[in-house]
Amino acid sequence: MTLGALFGLGVDEEVVGAALASLGMEGLTLRVSNVIRGHLAAIHVQGPTEDESESARTWRDIRRLIRASSLKPDVARLAEAIFERLARAEAAVHGTELDHVHFHEVGGLDAICDIVGIAAAISHLAPASITATPLPLGGGTVQTRHGRLPVPAPATVALLEGIPVVGGTQADGELVTPTGAAVIAELCAEFGPAPLMRLVGQGYGAGTREIPGRANVVRILAGERLAPSRLATKTRWAEGFANIDDMSPEWGAFAVERLLAEGASDAWQEPIVMKKGRAGVKLGFLCLGQDVERIAGILLAESTTIGVRYHAVDRVESPRNRVEVGTSFGTVGIKVSGDPGTHPNVAPEFEDCRRVALENGVPLKDVYRAALVAYDGLHSGEDT
Repeated sequence: MTLGALFGLGVDEEVVGAALASLGMEGLTLRVSNVIRGHLAAIHVQGPTEDESESARTWRDIRRLIRASSLKPDVARLAEAIFERLARAEAAVHGTELDHVHFHEVGGLDAICDIVGIAAAISHLAPASITATPLPLGGGTVQTRHGRLPVPAPATVALLEGIPVVGGTQADGELVTPTGAAVIAELCAEFGPAPLMRLVGQGYGAGTREIPGRANVVRILAGERLAPSRLATKTRWAEGFANIDDMSPEWGAFAVERLLAEGASDAWQEPIVMKKGRAGVKLGFLCLGQDVERIAGILLAESTTIGVRYHAVDRVESPRNRVEVGTSFGTVGIKVSGDPGTHPNVAPEFEDCRRVALENGVPLKDVYRAALVAYDGLHSGEDT
């Protein structure tokens, strides 16, 4: 199922076929077909079959096979690491020496095709990281060459130690095989929700059986991971205000200056009509949640109000930075903000433009325009 999902992501079958051929074994062929599982189009991969006596290879046999092959070094290392996980789990469950572990269910040609094929496909894709959701345990029992065993099988449990899992029901059957558990345990460094990324593709690998009420598929999503610092972030803020009808306008202007100087992100005055038709002003501020009591204290001290109301607010912030550009008048700072992959908002710093305009005796608007032209010249070749 994992191999089918990787084919669905666009891995060419020839990539896997070449890896299998490099093992130098007869019969390592795959049948790949498009099927429907639970109304979803998926790719089904069927490996070769062989006699039961032939498939009982030991870990030593598998290791020798991989090391004697002409597999690419990274493919060989990954395939051997997955098989070694299986060997250690089987040795722990059956109380035997590692080199003497017999791979019954997972020593056949089909399992060799699966594991080596997955290793080749992953090497071809070369992902920077792989994340998986918690794995479903399933339920009920499964028939093996050791007899009927509870689901998840003991080897599967050993392989899933330390990995987040979710429970199942008796009707689920086996949802994670030992091979699947070994593959996920070796490939995945993280478990949980999908990371922040820009999606670029998906693949669905089909299982053989139909499961009532669910699509029996493995889904793999591919994407370009985005660093959280490059995304819009949600920060906890507080907004406070006071309604005032007995204060000099000059005091209100000074109060706004003080609020900004003491750390408010924004401060403002709004004209309002209060009780008995009196003209008043709503003096407000925005600040970080942890600063609200201190900033409210500034408003109380600098105005005639006897109380400040405030409430928590959320604010989505675009990433932002400052760059400096040179103009014929002098250096001006530019504020740049916007989400990844979009055209940014660009604005010259007003105070810089004001200072440079006064120093040169030129109109403010000329400095503003010159700063924008300089910025565009620096970034004309970039894809914003």
